[in-house]
Amino acid sequence: MYNTINSKTIYALSSAPGKSGIAVIRVSGPEAKKIGNLFNIDLPDPKKVQIAKLVHPHNGDFIDKALITFFKSPNSFTGENMVELSIHGGKAIKDLIFSILAAEENFSYADPGEFTRGFFLKVNFC
Repeated sequence: MYNTINSKTIYALSSAPGKSGIAVIRVSGPEAKKIGNLFNIDLPDPKKVQIAKLVHPHNGDFIDKALITFFKSPNSFTGENMVELSIHGGKAIKDLIFSILAAEENFSYADPGEFTRGFFLKVNFC
């Protein structure tokens, strides 16, 4: 059985920063699947993509229509459960999603290179 690398769940912008049509937010760690409950969506089967309407967890407002991808441990880049949200690239939407994630207990913004470190730890453990 694969051991969890991080005790916390990390998230960050996985696509290039700045203006873009699409932005990808990656969430990885023991509570990554919580994204489904948080934004009132069903996660797709592993390695499948589905369209979902992201809903604000506190007021029920529509946030964005997104492509959701779920990677089940150990079959992800980091070796942990991982969810990717492909959203519209506007700053307001990215900032809102980041503020929602930041408010979650055991979620933290990834340090530079933290996803890559997870990958190398996975390679060394396997």
